[in-house]
Amino acid sequence: RAEFVVGVGGGSVMDAAKAAAWLAANRVEDTARLFAGNLRRPPLPLVLVGTTAGTGSEVSPTAVLTLDTDMPGLGTAGRKKSITHPSCYARYAFADPRYTASLPRKPTVSTALDALAHAVEGYCNPACGDVAVCAEKALPLISGGLRWLAENPGLLPDEALREELLYGSLWAGLVLNAMGTAYPHPFGYILTEDFGIPHGMACAVFLPSLSRRAEAFV
Repeated sequence: RAEFVVGVGGGSVMDAAKAAAWLAANRVEDTARLFAGNLRRPPLPLVLVGTTAGTGSEVSPTAVLTLDTDMPGLGTAGRKKSITHPSCYARYAFADPRYTASLPRKPTVSTALDALAHAVEGYCNPACGDVAVCAEKALPLISGGLRWLAENPGLLPDEALREELLYGSLWAGLVLNAMGTAYPHPFGYILTEDFGIPHGMACAVFLPSLSRRAEAFV
């Protein structure tokens, strides 16, 4: 009889909270219906508190989930599958760089690369249009943070840089929300599912290729 759901954590936690809110409102455990998007009642009100700078889940209606069993028509266990529905937007999202202060270096880098992928993939979409403004706000903030991390191995960002990375990730999340992703994300899922490479790092492997393809059409 919960009245709302709060998701506190990174992208996986917030995406799981979206699914839980939808399943709870419909009192079902049938995830096939969840992925089909045909649950009758809207999700419970959802509050998201992000503790990483990269996911974009705070500002999108999408949840990426990992199948825990083989599901005919959807995929095999361990594969990623997404649901998207307008009802899955958070009612409230708390975004404060202080919530990311204890994030270790490796997930700090990986989530920043994920945000970079959101911005670049949307920016390279021919239909980007006015959404390019959000990408152009995101890219300097994220790339500046990543450059500092590359130049200072073993160190963690200070409060000011954490703030830049978080707000960069939110701008990039708005790009993701409007444009979706290009091939670095689905290709990156394969590297994560089969080889255990963190999501953001896996997506970043394919960003140079996407950039070269986009440049060829400029």
